[in-house]
Amino acid sequence: MILFSKYSPVWYGLGKLNPGLVLGYLIYCLWSPNCWATLYYSIVPSFCLLKGIPLFPQVFFASLSSHFLNKHKAESPVDKRNLTNFAFGLNFQVSSKRFLPFAYVLIAELIYSFAEFLWSGGTILGWWNEQRIWLYKRTSSYMFAFLDTMLKLFGSSNTTFIVTPKVTSEDVLLRYKQEKMEFGSASPMLTILSTLAMINLFCLMGLVKKLILTRELGLEYVFETMALQILLCGILVFVNLPLYNALFFRQDKGKIPSSTAFQSVAFALSVCTCIAYM
Repeated sequence: MILFSKYSPVWYGLGKLNPGLVLGYLIYCLWSPNCWATLYYSIVPSFCLLKGIPLFPQVFFASLSSHFLNKHKAESPVDKRNLTNFAFGLNFQVSSKRFLPFAYVLIAELIYSFAEFLWSGGTILGWWNEQRIWLYKRTSSYMFAFLDTMLKLFGSSNTTFIVTPKVTSEDVLLRYKQEKMEFGSASPMLTILSTLAMINLFCLMGLVKKLILTRELGLEYVFETMALQILLCGILVFVNLPLYNALFFRQDKGKIPSSTAFQSVAFALSVCTCIAYM
């Protein structure tokens, strides 16, 4: 890892480069360590959602200012109640304003990358696949790279590099043109991705079970205290839709092997069951 080498921009560029340029280089040097933050947000909020434990600021609907209600006066009590409910539905607030800068950075970055991708000639599906690849890299290859680098620093790395075929067949090229994700042969990285995807799916299904079937949790309580966790888990499930398709429905050579599918489903189900009954 360049960050820990003698050519690290932190100390090698000290006095030679301006601080802004050093920070620019650090973005690339911190790709691998940042995998742990991505793994955390891909796993822990979903597990807490399954257990009914809120992590993020509460989201609630507060009434609008009295100016709104005074401007739209209601003659009957029923109309007044309906007007108040409408006002409640219009004003969206969170319990902690410290959440807002993080939300702004996230939304602004996504909007900018989306506009830049379309301006460069890409498609909406292509941009969405880029977001998937961003998540998949951070939860698989970056993690392996970080662990391998740490082991090398301590002199105990025994990892090997396996050469895989790079020849593109016609069916692979066709799937690429159709913007279908290619999974193919089994690998530890693919097992990790499949397991994480199934964990998020099982956690979301567990929440739905508690809300609708067993009614262990109140609907209003859940959406007030865990709305952001539901949103995060739902986005992760939505991002992994091609992976679920490759696990269970696809029949071409680009699907996920059955052995990997069985391992990931079994492990994810076991972990979620243990978490649910802890």
